[in-house]
Amino acid sequence: MPYDAFISYSHAADDALAPAVQRALQTLARPWNRRRALEVFRDQTGLAVSPGLWTSICTGLDDSTYFVLMASPEAAASTWVNQEIDHWSASHSIDRLLPVLTAGDWIWDPHRGDFDWERSTAVPDALRGKFREEPRHLDLRWARTETELDLRHSKFREAMAQLAAPMHNLSPQDLESSDVARFRHLVRLRRAVVAVLCIMLALVSVAGVLAVKNADQAREQQALAEQQQALAEQKARLALSLQLLAQAKVIGSHQKTLSLLLTAEAARLDPTEAWSSLVTGLQDSPGLNKVYDLPGGARANSTSSALDPGTKLYASVTHQAALRPVIQLWDLDSGRQSGKLVDKPLYGLSATELAFGPKARLAARYRCLKSLCDKDPGGIQLWDVATRKGRLLPGSAGYSTLTFSRAGDRLAASAPDGTVRVWDAASRELQASIHPKGAGVPTGLAFSADGKMLALALKDLGRIVSWDTSRPTLSDPVSIFFPRDEFPEQIAFGSGAVLASRVSNGEVQLWSANSGKPLGQLEPPSGSVVSLASGPAGTLATASANGSLRLWDLEGRQQDGPAQPSGSRGTGVTVMFDQRGALVSAGSDIRFWDVTGWGQSGKELYHHDSAVTALAVSSDAILASGDGRGVIRLWDLPQNRLSSQSLRGHHGAVTALAFNADGVLASGGQDGTVRLWDTATGEELRKPFESHDGTVTSLAFSADGGTLAAGYDKGTHPTWHRRDPIHVWDVTTGSLVQRLQPGLQGGVASVAFSSGSLFASAGADYLASWPVDTWLSKKLVEDPRWGPYTAVAFSADGKTLASSADRFAAGDARTVVLWRMPSGDQSGEPLDAGRSHTKVGSFRALSFSPDGTLLAGAGDGGAQLWDVTRHQPLGGRLGSSPTSSIAVSPDGLLVIAGDAEGFVRAYPATIDGWLRSVCDVVSRNLTQREWESFVGSATPYAKTCPQYPGT
Repeated sequence: MPYDAFISYSHAADDALAPAVQRALQTLARPWNRRRALEVFRDQTGLAVSPGLWTSICTGLDDSTYFVLMASPEAAASTWVNQEIDHWSASHSIDRLLPVLTAGDWIWDPHRGDFDWERSTAVPDALRGKFREEPRHLDLRWARTETELDLRHSKFREAMAQLAAPMHNLSPQDLESSDVARFRHLVRLRRAVVAVLCIMLALVSVAGVLAVKNADQAREQQALAEQQQALAEQKARLALSLQLLAQAKVIGSHQKTLSLLLTAEAARLDPTEAWSSLVTGLQDSPGLNKVYDLPGGARANSTSSALDPGTKLYASVTHQAALRPVIQLWDLDSGRQSGKLVDKPLYGLSATELAFGPKARLAARYRCLKSLCDKDPGGIQLWDVATRKGRLLPGSAGYSTLTFSRAGDRLAASAPDGTVRVWDAASRELQASIHPKGAGVPTGLAFSADGKMLALALKDLGRIVSWDTSRPTLSDPVSIFFPRDEFPEQIAFGSGAVLASRVSNGEVQLWSANSGKPLGQLEPPSGSVVSLASGPAGTLATASANGSLRLWDLEGRQQDGPAQPSGSRGTGVTVMFDQRGALVSAGSDIRFWDVTGWGQSGKELYHHDSAVTALAVSSDAILASGDGRGVIRLWDLPQNRLSSQSLRGHHGAVTALAFNADGVLASGGQDGTVRLWDTATGEELRKPFESHDGTVTSLAFSADGGTLAAGYDKGTHPTWHRRDPIHVWDVTTGSLVQRLQPGLQGGVASVAFSSGSLFASAGADYLASWPVDTWLSKKLVEDPRWGPYTAVAFSADGKTLASSADRFAAGDARTVVLWRMPSGDQSGEPLDAGRSHTKVGSFRALSFSPDGTLLAGAGDGGAQLWDVTRHQPLGGRLGSSPTSSIAVSPDGLLVIAGDAEGFVRAYPATIDGWLRSVCDVVSRNLTQREWESFVGSATPYAKTCPQYPGT
């Protein structure tokens, strides 16, 4: 392309000046409709990537009209600059070379008619003898700074006008005038354009305002439509949720899995009403670990089915073409078939009784179908479930009432005439055959726990016969006789030689198997006993006709804990224990129960040797619990483990615990002392605070951890009330900074600091708050007839105070009240105390979740949860033991309670946690058929429990 000028320069000297000159030549006197005033070649902007650099430069020189030499000592010494001058002078007139002096000296010697080469330092040698007379040059040695290299600088603008004038074929003055004229024209043009744009902008603005208004109206209408649609969808979800809850309630306990799944699905749709039902559904069966549906629609108490609670295998009999009996095995965990037990020699026999034993053994009684096997009497086949191989026991034809010893080494069975035979389960050999005198129809057969005794129940004569199988001879049995019209229907051994028998009238009688003497009887409150089983440590389980399950302490002859629902009524339920001591009830479904936590819910974290009397949790999730023996134990919640060290120092019970923000633990005791602990080392941080002779009932740290308050119960001193039952200390100095006397009767039940500047306390005859800057008390309740007040707790933001009392208003059982702070106004209606087996509705301790949406309380009837937003209890009480202390984990996921039996248990604190608990109990999801029947096909199928397959 043609260029108006070619700039030759030294990069070392003029790398900043050359671009400025190029920009000035391109900009000065530029017409408004052209991109540049002049096209100027400079190597940095005019050269593209090319294999021939000098060729490209020569092309630029040949296409240029003027040659601008930026003279400097560096340019004079530059080979490139000299080559460019030589090439230019060979094809162009030297008159079109325009020198610009940027550094050094440019001296003309008029006598020589050439440059003074001894004194000129900026003249390239290629110009030697080129000029006929002294050339006029432009001196820019003064221009160096950024400001000086700008056309807005008058001197630089004037210099650039002199340089550009010959290129425009104008004088510098005319060029300046032309540039000014063009500038004014451009200004007028711009003003005109601006005016036109303003008019257009105004029109556009008016149109925009209208468009925005229309768009806003459209958005508002769309938002309203979306809001109405969301509201409609929410109402539809709520309606469906309520429908599922109603269906779950109708189904009830007899279909526990389906009821829990419908409740969980209702909670997933809308937790508004379902959370409470979810808690209730789980708490109705405390101690329930797992529920399984019966495979294949069979009945678990049928003699043609059996359950191995250890491996969770279920066996049932099917007949192929009514000729060959097939024992079908099912895996309860997966709900799928696990194999078959079938043998060709058993053709034509019918399996009528199954019994699982330890070590994966299954005993099956086969009898002859007379039309097919007149010559085959059948017998007992002992199967190895692992290998699927069986062997017929010798001499077992006609024997039934199959019973394994607890160790699984022997199998006993009885004949219709009362004869009892015992086989070695490993060798399949017959060990003994016993025929008691005057035998009758057998109704029960049982080994003792140690396998040394064997007992047989007989109907016709109404008696039990027991043998000591460790003796060389079994000819001298012990006989237990029943009154007329009574007979034993089922028997089971307890610990040692204690024998329990279910009598025909539904009672349970206890006997000594050694002597035959009666040891008493067990009397269930309602419903005759239909099944019994012995468990570890002398425990006996019974199932009643009304569907209730009970555990009994045989030593004390009393019921152990509350009854639990089996889900089945009448005679359709069987109880048994697995090898680990878990109770299993089988009826309309199969349920596994935690015997150690019988009647209790939640996850057991650990256990004290005496009642848990205080709890506290630190901000880094260290749980501290104190008990009635003065021991403080520490539990790491994230690691789910107990610390090896215990904190000991109190004489008597630990009655109060509190952590400050730095993890310092304060403990108060029955001995009236307050101690500070380093939980990492287990050491006390200072000598105890001792200033009162009453029991420390409550402790609380201020938000910054620098202040500690303690509340005391009545002391032994005659003038205890004058000693001020609330003490406040400076933690750093240990000095007592405040004494408070809020009430006139009784002691202090509870103290609490807010996250701000408030302190609150409850006692026998008061409920009050104090600003900590003045410590001037304000009573929240003035009526002395209300109370006594038992607990206070602040929400994390300090805006809500919860309190509990034995009575808040006459005749009102709602004893928990929320208060707006600092105004002290009551917030909504009192909270219902929840369903409890006790009549005591007050709570000894209260605790908020970190977000303030959940409130937990500890009372004599167990722990209770509330939805703070809705002012509603979440189900009934958690557990059945009296609970004195409670805390919520810092992540808001767990509620932790300590009870009178020494257990520290954790409960979910969120709806998601309760949903996971439901999924832990059930063993499947809703089937597609159940989904369509209850949820409806309009709602896409979804798995309620992600760990189980969908169907």
